Parts: sequence; C-alpha cells; structure tokens
Amino acid sequence: MGIVGETLLAVLNNNAHVTRAAPSGAAIERAVARKLAQLLGFPSSADGLTFPGGSYANLHALMTARNTRFPDVRTRGMSNVRGAVFTSAHAHYSIDKAAVAAGFGLDSVVYVPTDSVGCMDVHKLRKLMLESRARGVEPFFVNATMGTTVLGACDPIASISRVCREFGAWLHVDGSWGGPHALFGDDPAFSVHNIHIDSFVVNPHKLLGVPLQCSFLIMRQGLNVMRRALGLGATYLFHDEQVCGESDVPCDVGDATLGCGRRPDAIKFWLMWRYYGTQYFTNRVAQARNTSLRLAEL
Repeated sequence: MGIVGETLLAVLNNNAHVTRAAPSGAAIERAVARKLAQLLGFPSSADGLTFPGGSYANLHALMTARNTRFPDVRTRGMSNVRGAVFTSAHAHYSIDKAAVAAGFGLDSVVYVPTDSVGCMDVHKLRKLMLESRARGVEPFFVNATMGTTVLGACDPIASISRVCREFGAWLHVDGSWGGPHALFGDDPAFSVHNIHIDSFVVNPHKLLGVPLQCSFLIMRQGLNVMRRALGLGATYLFHDEQVCGESDVPCDVGDATLGCGRRPDAIKFWLMWRYYGTQYFTNRVAQARNTSLRLAEL
C-alpha cells in the first residue's frame, strides 16, 4: 500500500506548500501529524509537518530553537550570539551538520559522554551545561536520541527534560529510528508521556516500512512557533486568512519551513495506516524489538 501511495504522489505531482495546490495532501498531513502528537502524549496545541528526511527535520528543530531563543538573529545575524548545542557522543551526525548550517560551528557542539550501553550521562550533561553558562555560552539546545545509529540506545529523556527545564533549554528528541517505539510500542522505557519535549522527529520510512521519504517533525507549541522563527510572510504565496480546523495556524504551511516546494509525503503513511490499521504498526515494532533481543542473546 505504501508503493501505491508513492505512485499516487507521482501521478498527482502536487506541491504541498500552499493548500490550494494540494488540498487533500494538506489535510492529511495535518491529521496525521496531530495523531502522532496525540500518541506521544503532547498537548492538543501540538502539530507537525513532513520533511525530506530526519536530518532536514533536525535542522528545522535547531533553527526554530535558535531563532526562538535569539530572535535578533533573523535581522542581525549571528555576530552577537553565543550558544551551545548539547548532544550525545553517539548521536547522529546530522546534529553536527545542523549546528554548522545554523551558524554555530562544530566548536559550539558539546558531546556528552555516555554510559556503558550508549545512553547519555545526565549528570555529565548538567555539569557541562553549567560550565558552558559560566563561560558565557548559553546552553540553549539539547538533542536526545531515541535509537542511536550503532547501538540503538535510548537516552534517558525524562531526566534530560528536567535538566533542560532547569536551564530553560530547548529539548529536541531525534527519534528518527526509535521513535516508533514511543508511538506504537509497549515498552515503558520509550514512553514520553508526561515529559516536556519541545520537538520530536520520527521517520516512518524506517521502522514502519513507509517508502522513502517520509519524516515528521512534531512541535509541542504547534506550527506557529516555526512560522514565527522561520517564516517571512511571502504574501504572494501564503494567505493568512485561510485557517485550518480549530487552530489559528494558516493552512499554507510552507511558510513554516526553510524551503518552498514540498511533497505531500504524509499520504503514503496515511494510506498504509488506513488500510492496515494501527495494529499493523504495533506488530511491526514488537517484531523488530523481539528479533533484536533474540539476536543480542546469541
């Protein structure tokens, strides 16, 4: 069914930057994003968008956090900004690339040591954030990984969240690989309910078997936080009078991203979900976990 969805996208050839160009795609994208937010336990204000891969979604999360914490960057650039990005030593390299693209540079990325199973050491995270602030470099962004590339480790997100709240830092969770465990799994170690997370990335094109590419960035504060941080209000494309559902977020979501042209990739995921049902994804996640545990015992 995912292949059917991919074929449908090619036939339609819609651009999902404005609703008039892809009305069905826009409605499906918003519906799926809000359902994912609900499964994560996010508040009703949460929303999200698709991106062409987890790396691009991670970049948008960092850019949104940067422009929210340092709003003058939008007009004056990075000349007076001193911020640090914290991430696990085992995190995906896309966080490094995002820091470079966002103007911080690799010297602003702080790699937090991990424990014996590859999970971020929260005590060392707090220590490093204190040291950063003492140097006059604001610890504004922390990336926690749910499913590291090599070991599949899940950082202790609840404990990391408490540290982020203490410092007023943005907590981003890169669940590109392991995120489906939080959405469709039953292991409490992956649950993020009742945990304050600002943004969450999941790639249905990985563990859930959706054809490439299909990646979601879910924002706790909804899409307006992205529009305020990244949007430029190009009125020849984006018309604020178009309002979706019960929220005050315009349907034309392209202004909430760095790009313009967008594929309505949520259609593939939605078709699979409608055809196979939630239990299909639950079973896929459970089978993957059980298989990995059996392999670990060999």
